[in-house]
Amino acid sequence: MSQKIPLSEAKKGDLVTIESIHNESLSVQLLCMGCMVGEEILIEQIAPLGDPMMISIDGALLSLRIDDAKEINVLTQKEKRG
Repeated sequence: MSQKIPLSEAKKGDLVTIESIHNESLSVQLLCMGCMVGEEILIEQIAPLGDPMMISIDGALLSLRIDDAKEINVLTQKEKRG
């Protein structure tokens, strides 16, 4: 069952889908990198102190600050551990 959470709460290995982006300027920046509502994100890495996190979108790796990740709501799908 899907659950709506901020991207900042996702864990390494989680596969999530972008549900909404609450910051308009962040939304534009992410759109320029091919990241839009409905896209699947794989959480690749989270820095030892929790900031930043590395995400994968269509095979492209992006580094995202936790403050920015808090502005993105995602739907959980499943975990892809391993």
